[in-house]
Amino acid sequence: MNSGNARLWSLVALASAAPHLAEAAWMQRTEAIMGTRVYVQLWADDPLKGNAALDAVMADMRRIDALMSHYKPASPLSQINAHANSGPVQVDKELFDLIKLSTHYSQITEGAFDITYASVGYLYDYRRHIHPTEEQIRKALPAVNWRNMLLDEGHHTVRFEHPGMRIDLGGIGKGYAVDHGVAILKARGIRHAVVTAGGDSRILGDHMGRPWLVAIRHPDDPRKVVTRIPLSDTAMSTSGDYERYFDENGVRYHHIIDPRTGHSAGKVRSATILAPTATQTDGMSKTAFVLALRKRSRSSTACPNTMRSSCAPTGACCTRTGCGRRCRDRRARRRLPLLRRAPVCHPEQHVHLGFRGQPVLGLVTGRKAAPLGTQISTLRNHRAARFRGERQPHGLAG
Repeated sequence: MNSGNARLWSLVALASAAPHLAEAAWMQRTEAIMGTRVYVQLWADDPLKGNAALDAVMADMRRIDALMSHYKPASPLSQINAHANSGPVQVDKELFDLIKLSTHYSQITEGAFDITYASVGYLYDYRRHIHPTEEQIRKALPAVNWRNMLLDEGHHTVRFEHPGMRIDLGGIGKGYAVDHGVAILKARGIRHAVVTAGGDSRILGDHMGRPWLVAIRHPDDPRKVVTRIPLSDTAMSTSGDYERYFDENGVRYHHIIDPRTGHSAGKVRSATILAPTATQTDGMSKTAFVLALRKRSRSSTACPNTMRSSCAPTGACCTRTGCGRRCRDRRARRRLPLLRRAPVCHPEQHVHLGFRGQPVLGLVTGRKAAPLGTQISTLRNHRAARFRGERQPHGLAG
């Protein structure tokens, strides 16, 4: 073959390859599933495979919704609520395992996370602006106790040992579904993606060489953000009092119920948690919201991926405009370069918390001050973990 023909064949080969290379692109889809917005974005080398991956994730989301929704009377979870007071109810292993996992979170958070909160929670109707009376809460509250669920692992049965008990997996189910979606994408060879269900997200890989920039919305204005965090290969959940709520006589009634009181938790406005999986962040963001990060928890010693007992101001940003105050704790700002760019802060509104052995971050916007005396303890713990060679939260390796 002469040089002219060789050049011609090279041009033909490049021309035939060009359309294939151009097909690689970001693909996304949004659907309403589980009573919330489900969003998936991924990088696909082949649009057919990308669409198939999107279809598979959305189908699995609908499957999990059918399995665990308490709004669907025929769902296995609804069948538990309908019959477990009178005898054991056998369920799918997947559902049983998630219920059992929820009791683990209940144990390490000392009941701040408890799926039996639904024994009181069902009395609220946020669309119709209905909330229970104090007398109704008093009567229903004894049924809120995860220890009164009898779980038979051998037969996969659930039984309630207290009259009036109900369960709701809304505090952990969306995170679980997000993790399942990421697993599906990984199995299909997707390496860069984000899967979101409501306030629960998990990021797979990075944004083609750069971190994903994830925003935390302002509690009072969906058009504003509290801060933006660069993330890769991690999960994040935000729990806030602004999703399902109504206000009455100066009181906000919202869907995050304190299992200990039967009332909507009211010490903070939102809580954001980062951890390796969305199942973890989903449950722990509810815990952070309920506890307002003021109560010491056994979770730091009970589980290597759960919330520690210390918290401190980050100096991240300010949810009030025109404040102009900067965080006064210089050591905190040196060790939090990720959030240091924000110009102002209110110490009573932003706290940082650590999770043992895993890269996680907590950010709370609230009404009451976190105990400032725990600041040094938090930083020392991160330092000690660094010297032990453990992975550090993003922005805490200073």
